[in-house]
Amino acid sequence: VAIIKLEHIYYKHDSLYEKTREALKNKPEALSQIYFLTGSSQDNVQELTSTVLKHLSKKFKIRAILLQTFHHAIHNRYNEARDLIMKAHFGQTIADQPTAVQIIYNRAIVQIGLSAFRLGLFNECNQVLVDVCQSPKLKESLAQGTSNFRQQQEKTREEEDEEKKRFIPPHL
Repeated sequence: VAIIKLEHIYYKHDSLYEKTREALKNKPEALSQIYFLTGSSQDNVQELTSTVLKHLSKKFKIRAILLQTFHHAIHNRYNEARDLIMKAHFGQTIADQPTAVQIIYNRAIVQIGLSAFRLGLFNECNQVLVDVCQSPKLKESLAQGTSNFRQQQEKTREEEDEEKKRFIPPHL
């Protein structure tokens, strides 16, 4: 349950919750029907990640740490996100992980780079994003589409369906 809850909240910025509360402040019946986090999202994500790290297998632990890293990055906590991903040493083992985990890793790295950019740390931003942006399959590595139109035409129907399963919805 912890990993499922974590997957539902990691990509949401605190401002989304604030705007929803503000829009529904005069409608207590509607507000009670919507799930809200108690306390800060950072505390909730930390608690859920700790639960996953304590009780689940390595496969889920890696995913939880990456989701927590992503959450730190979207909230412009560059140092926390960078330290967390460096401490976990994913760079050496990420190639051995399933494609879905590799995609989350790439997206977390990009968010760390964007966090550095938003904070004005342009050299750090460049260092983080240079490897990801030089990839010939940038869109595929972030699960946002295909880069090469000619390759797309030569794919079979099954390959296209398998590729579409890996796409991450735009709201994430």
